[in-house]
Parts: sequence; C-alpha cells; structure tokens
Amino acid sequence: MDGGLQSRGAGPLAGDAAILGQALEALASKARALGLSDLAESIQVLGIEAAEIARFAAKLHH
Repeated sequence: MDGGLQSRGAGPLAGDAAILGQALEALASKARALGLSDLAESIQVLGIEAAEIARFAAKLHH
C-alpha cells in the first residue's frame, strides 16, 4: 500500500469533485441570472478549482 490517494480511493474523490464542480456551475448560473455577478464569479472560481481537483485525482487513480 502506498499511503497516497490511491489507497484511500482517488476514484471516488475525482467523482465527488466533478459532481461538486457541476453543482457550483449551476449555482453560479443562478447567481448570474439574479444579477449577482460578483457572487457568480466567486462561485465559478470554486467550480474551476473543483474541476482541477477532479482531474488531479483521476490522474492519481490511473
């Protein structure tokens, strides 16, 4: 066992981060529709970070 993310399930982590990213994207869209552009931008940044985590975790899993 390597003690890294692979042994703790990087696959599920990648999936969770991807789901979180999609939810944040939808939330940013709602905020934008309500005229809350600053909030939407902040939420979008969080979504981008979640996508980065998902990609990184997926690479670790393979």
